[in-house]
Parts: sequence; C-alpha cells; structure tokens
Amino acid sequence: MDKEKIKKHFSKSAPSYDRFGRLQRWLGLEIIRRIPAGFRPRRILDVGCGTGWLAYKLAKKFPGSQVVAVDIAPGMIKFARQHRRLSNVFYSCQDAEWLDFKPGSFDLVVSSATLQWTDLKEVSRKIKTALDSKGIFLFTTFGPKTLIELKEIFKKGKKASSVHEFAGVKEVLQTLKSVGFKKVSLTRQIVKKDYRNVSTLMDSLKGLGALSAKETSDSSLGRGKELLRIIEKSEEQKSFLVTYEVLIGEAYLTRKQIIVS
Repeated sequence: MDKEKIKKHFSKSAPSYDRFGRLQRWLGLEIIRRIPAGFRPRRILDVGCGTGWLAYKLAKKFPGSQVVAVDIAPGMIKFARQHRRLSNVFYSCQDAEWLDFKPGSFDLVVSSATLQWTDLKEVSRKIKTALDSKGIFLFTTFGPKTLIELKEIFKKGKKASSVHEFAGVKEVLQTLKSVGFKKVSLTRQIVKKDYRNVSTLMDSLKGLGALSAKETSDSSLGRGKELLRIIEKSEEQKSFLVTYEVLIGEAYLTRKQIIVS
C-alpha cells in the first residue's frame, strides 16, 4: 500500500470523519464493551486513533490511566489534539508498523478500523512487543466481503477494481498467532448499510478518507463508459445496500486470560 496516499487521504478527511463515521464509532464501542469487568489498565495504547474518539472515551472511562494515541496521518493527530483533549491523553504521529515503545509498556492495546490499512504481520509484531505479558489486545477490522457490491460494479463496468483488499478470519488468526499471541478469538458480523446510490457511498468513503491505498490505484471509479452508465443508473434508485464484514477480536500473550487490576 502507498503510505503517502494513506496519510494524505486521512489527513484531508479529519474534519469530516466523525460526520461519516457512525459505523466506526459503533466499532469503538464494541471494543470498550469487551474490556473485562474489573480490568483497570495503567497504560493504554490506541493504534490508529484517527480523530481521537476512542482514545478520549477510554481516557474518560479510566481517568487514572495514561492513554497514548498514535496515527500515521498528521491531519488526524492535529484534529485530535484540538478537539479531544484530556490531561491523561497523549497524541503522537507514528506509523503503526514502526511503533517505538519499550517492551511491555502497555496493559491494554486497542485498534479500531485501522489494521486493514497496514501490513498486519508487522503491526501485530510491534503490538505484541509493546503489550505487557498479562495485557489484552482488542481490535476491530474489516473482512473480504466489505464493499462487495462496489466490487461488482467495477466488474460489470469492465474496470479493474480499486476497492481495498481485506484480510479474512483465517488470515487474521494465523498472523496473530505467528507473531506470538497464544490466545486469539474473533467474532464476525455482517452489517448492511443503506446509501442512496453509488455516488453517496463514494462521498461517504471520501469523507472518511477510506479510499483505496493501492500503489497502482487512482482511488476513483474510473471513466469507462460502461462504468459511468451503471453509476448513472444507480442515481435513479431509492437505495443502495452495502455490505461491511466486521471482525472483532481479542488477543492474549498467555493461553489463560489473566486480568491485572
């Protein structure tokens, strides 16, 4: 993936991200819901914090904890520092694949709707190093059925798809275990989201910064005549139902879950 595209897309979308990010906020809440009762992390790391929504929620939930929130996009970090400030939250512009923390620095690591934009193995390895041996890694990401309707439109329009490729359950599980996580569990959910038409979907993805980061992609729907005809026809529809395959995961460095209070 082209990291410069990722930085550019997400930095540009920072002011509009929360307006389009209803699904992303739900994913953040799912992470919070999975934090075990009685667990009181001293240090929390949010990988791919975006506008700081989840980091802010965690800092409010655990006022005695220190929350470190990192993101590759400078625009996102700037927005978070301006709009999601708390005394126990610290924002830093960092590439998730190059996290620079001492081993065992965090009791809880979270990452919501971010892993799909990274080299999963490299990020998992860095998170494993940063996580305390008794800590928890909670995350959400998207599976391969995500935006399958958009992929079909490219196919019908006889154009190469620039839709992002998402890792499946098997790949995510194998990757986490390969870097040293002993216990990993994944929950898969299919979420359907209704848009007015294809153009509305693309506007939403653009507002989130969630455009393709393929090195060979122009991140657009292209200009093929057949593709444009399909898009124009979608304008006449009253709705366009789109699939999101959501993966919600928990990972531990020990086979037996140990809760540190």
